[in-house]
This record gives sequence, structure tokens and C-alpha cells, in this order.
Amino acid sequence: MPLLSLIEDNLNFVLDLGITACSLSVGNAAKEEKKIGSLYGEIKQLRYKIVYLTPEKIVKSPALVSTLDECYQLRKIDRFVIDEVHCVSHWG
Repeated sequence: MPLLSLIEDNLNFVLDLGITACSLSVGNAAKEEKKIGSLYGEIKQLRYKIVYLTPEKIVKSPALVSTLDECYQLRKIDRFVIDEVHCVSHWG
């Protein structure tokens, strides 16, 4: 999938620069899914400068939406950038 490949390339690039980052997608391996609950906590604690998300992950994860909403309410999100916006254009 081109978007997942792009995310992986960007993630590796920023990690090589020493920037803390992670990615979450519907396609995360089962072993990674077990860590995702703790990732939400780490996101809330500002452990990561960049979090790459797929539109499908946002749609299918109420816990992720709650985490993002909490971070937004606490003004912990500086920017929210959407690439592949055509994937979410039907959201309005």
C-alpha cells in the first residue's frame, strides 16, 4: 500500500535524524497492537514529536480519537497535517 510505504519511509527518515516518532495503522502487526494501548499513553505524555496515522486507524479506533481529542483539549497538538486527504474527504 503506497501510504503505508510512505509512512514507513518518513518514519525511518525522522528516526535517523533523532526525532522521536511512531506510526499507527490498521495494518499494525498483532504484536504491535498489544503495545498500542501504551502508545496512546506515551502520545499523551508527549513522548513523540511526530505520530504518523492512517485515516483508517483514526476511523476504526475510538481510543485513538479519544487520545487525540484529549491532547487537543490540553493544547498538546501543535499541528495536524493530513496527507492523502482524498481518503478523508467524505468526512466533511
